[in-house]
Amino acid sequence: MEHARLYRQLSLAMLNSEDIIELWTSSNPHLMEVAAAEMVRGFDVHSDLFFRFIDVQSYALRDMAASQWPFLRKSFLPVEDVPRDTPYDYFDDVRQQYDLFVCRLQQYVGNNDDKAQHVLATLYTIFEGIRQDITRLYPDMVMPTVEPTGCRQLMVFVTGFCNLRCPYCFSKEIDRKHIDVDKLDEIIDWSRRNNITSITPCGGEPLLYNHILYLIDRMREEGMTTYFATNFTIDISRFDTIDSDVVTTIYVHLTRSALHNQYLRQVMEKNIAVAKTKRIEVIARANLCLSEGDFYREWVPFLVANGFKHINLALTIPTQGGENDYIPIDRFRHFVPMVEYLVEELDKVGITYDLAKPVPLCFFSHSTARRLLAHTQGAMRCNISEDDYMKNVCISPSLVLTPCLGVSSPQIPFSLNLQWDDVVRTMRSKVVSMLSTPTFDHCTRCYLWQRRLCQGVCLSYKDKLRDASTIKKHLCE
Repeated sequence: MEHARLYRQLSLAMLNSEDIIELWTSSNPHLMEVAAAEMVRGFDVHSDLFFRFIDVQSYALRDMAASQWPFLRKSFLPVEDVPRDTPYDYFDDVRQQYDLFVCRLQQYVGNNDDKAQHVLATLYTIFEGIRQDITRLYPDMVMPTVEPTGCRQLMVFVTGFCNLRCPYCFSKEIDRKHIDVDKLDEIIDWSRRNNITSITPCGGEPLLYNHILYLIDRMREEGMTTYFATNFTIDISRFDTIDSDVVTTIYVHLTRSALHNQYLRQVMEKNIAVAKTKRIEVIARANLCLSEGDFYREWVPFLVANGFKHINLALTIPTQGGENDYIPIDRFRHFVPMVEYLVEELDKVGITYDLAKPVPLCFFSHSTARRLLAHTQGAMRCNISEDDYMKNVCISPSLVLTPCLGVSSPQIPFSLNLQWDDVVRTMRSKVVSMLSTPTFDHCTRCYLWQRRLCQGVCLSYKDKLRDASTIKKHLCE
């Protein structure tokens, strides 16, 4: 936290250009972070320095810019022309930041012909959100070819069994069975042939899957990696082959039934320590649920006590059966106090956070909305749109493919003859249709929606309320 204290001290006064240059060229990463923050914070004064120092390798500056300027981030759908000089009722300050950025970019390019190609190519390469803007503004400039950076992943619901019964869990609708080892081999072989590099075991509780170690070993053989979410109440000391060469991240669910049970809590804490010794990244995962009252107030002390650096917050997913306990779409505002409390407490202890599923930021206070914009891209959009709308595709224990764990249709029976492109064509039309539907009547007056940066809500809610007019009716009441 040394650099954080240093930044707080330096940020008390506006730094001049000479100070920023000295900090940036110091080669000290903490001082470079301070310089990057000042270039972004004082962009209206230091825009020339920003464009001078931005580079593919200048991670501090690019990360700071992407966190503070949402328009630099990838949109969930191609961005159509956004009306210029049109004030928006929501997040108009982001539009103003965009206008200032474009204006200063044009000035810099006009005044530095010899550097124009380099700075435009750099911005085009590292900030996907403005590629169309750069192409429109400079149609004669030759932009570099940018290779896709994502990786194909497949979420496999290997088991429908779980040792807990959390009231909000969607797995109640998953078949209570394991995928047998022969079918698992077929899935892995199919994944390899279709250039899938990551298989995520889901459940139920994936650590209860009777072939979990076999799956890990097969992925190791194929050079694949994985991450998975677990309640972590199953002792992993016997899972000696679960190592960071295959398992990069484990998301640990914070459940009331586990944290309020002394034995299960001890198992969780032991598992967390074991995972850390294996150099596996451990991230907390917590589901916001109205019926669990103020249980969310117990999360931050648990995170601090167990050395967590990051927590993944999510709304629970509505189910087609409607029997599970989840936050209905017309009661979203009820969880706003939960999020605002957590944001305050997490910032106090220096734990970073992310919202795993899109949440309408227009519900929050100005302060919280801007903090969420800066700290979490998941607050606005789901990565389901990545990899040609195939990022979250799932296989159920019944061997049926669906767009994600919360969207139950279309359904495609799995077979070895199935082609990735065939799945893409089927999934894309459904996903794009839901993404294209504004969630609220006021979405058209929101700059984030116009830039296709905020999709409003998790698509599982739109999937539950299939008809677009029904969605608007529920949300606008």
